[in-house]
Amino acid sequence: MPVRNWSGIAFELAKEGANVVVSDIDMSGCETVVKEIESLGAKGLAVKCDVSKKIEVDQMVKAAVDKFGSLDILVNNAGVYPLSRFWS
Repeated sequence: MPVRNWSGIAFELAKEGANVVVSDIDMSGCETVVKEIESLGAKGLAVKCDVSKKIEVDQMVKAAVDKFGSLDILVNNAGVYPLSRFWS
């Protein structure tokens, strides 16, 4: 079962044979998703990254290229979903 709602994208890419870098500010969630990806026979890499910080994004890309040789697909699926009342 996916850990986060975005993990479905990672699983579908892995099922199609892609090596997948899973990145989030929640490293334990990333590691769990990578274990599931690897159970599908694909290669994965977990990287903690806050995409609002350029240096962390640069480090994530470097880690991907260092491990897999290139970066072919990038899925930018970051967002914040604050909860608020419809009627105040």
